[in-house]
Amino acid sequence: MKKNIDYVDNIKQAFLFVWKYKILLVFGFIFSLFSQNFSYNSSSNNYNNDSSLQTTSNKVSSTANIFYEKFIDFTKTPMFWIIVAVLILILLAWAIFTWYLKSVARVALINAVRHELKGEGDVIGLKSLWSESHSWILNLFVYDLFWFLIYLPLIVFGILGVFASILIGPFGILLFMCFFIVVVFLYAFVVTLLKNSGYRFLILKKTKNPIKAVMMGLNFLRLYFVENLIAFLLWFVVNLVIGIVFLVLTLVIIVPLVIVIFGLILAGQYVMGVLMLIGVVIVFSISNAILSSPFVVAGQHYWVNLTYQLMGDEVLETEEK
Repeated sequence: MKKNIDYVDNIKQAFLFVWKYKILLVFGFIFSLFSQNFSYNSSSNNYNNDSSLQTTSNKVSSTANIFYEKFIDFTKTPMFWIIVAVLILILLAWAIFTWYLKSVARVALINAVRHELKGEGDVIGLKSLWSESHSWILNLFVYDLFWFLIYLPLIVFGILGVFASILIGPFGILLFMCFFIVVVFLYAFVVTLLKNSGYRFLILKKTKNPIKAVMMGLNFLRLYFVENLIAFLLWFVVNLVIGIVFLVLTLVIIVPLVIVIFGLILAGQYVMGVLMLIGVVIVFSISNAILSSPFVVAGQHYWVNLTYQLMGDEVLETEEK
């Protein structure tokens, strides 16, 4: 079933959609903010010729040893395990809360595109979209739980592979890591493509059966694999260019701040350094979410519109009664 798709025009239409419905940037912001994963890597340098830095280093080491001993003693008390249990509950509650906001935001964007394609742009609003999307949260939970079980074998394979490679030795670890990276990339690529495709059918068709949504997504990819691959590669290039620009801007802004923070810590200003680090993380997270929100909204339009162009009005006919 060969279809002539103007992919470049689809990208243009996606960003015009963002411009037309700027209110959707709120959902894009929410989705982007709670989809971020950060990792901070620090590097250390040796300053053998600076006695003041050496003295500061000794003080830090001494303080760390005292803190470590007190911490070990504290782990032997009941209060430690109470705090651990409370923290676990807080983290679990936070994970559920962020998943809820992220899921509702994503569904709201897909619903907004569906309304636009059906000529119902006048109903696109924050309150109406939130209410419509919130009512679908239980089905989203079942769908995401299903995919967690799909990802589980990969996690188990990784854990078992690590232990097995350790027994074999350094060469075994290297061999396993190369093999694992290839498997993870292929597995994650296929599964993610299928998951996202099924996700769109779950929302567009409003089916309450996650397996049926997955099968719809699988059939869609099977019938239009080439079109999906081309669309994926073009959108990947767009995201790559945007990512490089964001990375350069981030390095220009963040690197000087990180240098200042480490300077404060080395100078013994631990509280000030930590507070500044927290502030940088918060500001960066919010700024990144704001800058990413237009591309989140455009991305949902890009893929839903492609699905509509390939399947026609059929994809907008819901099963919900």
